[in-house]
Amino acid sequence: GLMTKRGKFVFMLLVLALVGFGVYGWLNQPAAPAFPTGEPSAVEPAEEGPSFRHVDSGLAPKPGAAQPYRTIRGRVGMVFQNPDDQVFAATVFDDVRFGPEQAGHDEETCDRMARDALEAVGLWSQRESAPFSLSQGQRKRAAIAGVLAAGSNILLFDEPMASLDPAGKNEIQVLLNDLQAAGKTLVVATHDVDFAAAWADGVILMDSGQVMAVGSSALLVSETAMQVAGLALPLVSRPFEQLRPLLKRGGLGLDRLPVNTEEA
Repeated sequence: GLMTKRGKFVFMLLVLALVGFGVYGWLNQPAAPAFPTGEPSAVEPAEEGPSFRHVDSGLAPKPGAAQPYRTIRGRVGMVFQNPDDQVFAATVFDDVRFGPEQAGHDEETCDRMARDALEAVGLWSQRESAPFSLSQGQRKRAAIAGVLAAGSNILLFDEPMASLDPAGKNEIQVLLNDLQAAGKTLVVATHDVDFAAAWADGVILMDSGQVMAVGSSALLVSETAMQVAGLALPLVSRPFEQLRPLLKRGGLGLDRLPVNTEEA
């Protein structure tokens, strides 16, 4: 399956206008897609088909043994695109506390884990509020807190920026960065190439649950890969693509298009 290193941002670019196949659909397939081998920026011909391997991070099943879903889901948490599908309790505190309770922790431990998670997402002051009285961005943070309180080290996000205003997007971006800095591995399913270009350590291009290509964020400026995937280059890269012929004529070769503003 999809296994990553601690403290990494991995973006799954869901391509070709997929509907309803985000992280939830991927995780609940009978067999989650494996990494294709080969050069990261290569898109292998369909008639030959990619070869696959599993990357072992301790979650992959041992030969001949099935990996229990409970074991995997005890270490992997999922944050839905719509937080209203995830939060349910009468108060934010009770909602976040639910995960530790289900794991069988004692009362004191449940309270501590819920408090730690709410403080991590900046919602401790809202702990007695009803989840549905919060803003969309706050409800997303409450959903993230619930996953953190459950003890997950690998967090799966389905379009975390969906339905947020600029301020809400900035709050979530800061939170994601803090989680990554704390050693959490973040796997994000999105159609937003620019979001991936700005944040990703690794990129996976997928279509209908099938892996098309895997690589670093440089994959997003691989014109071959992006054309096959039906995705546009990141906005920051496009002016350089248009200037490439002019730069070449002037003897200023451009080895690779910039992926983000730092590279530009």
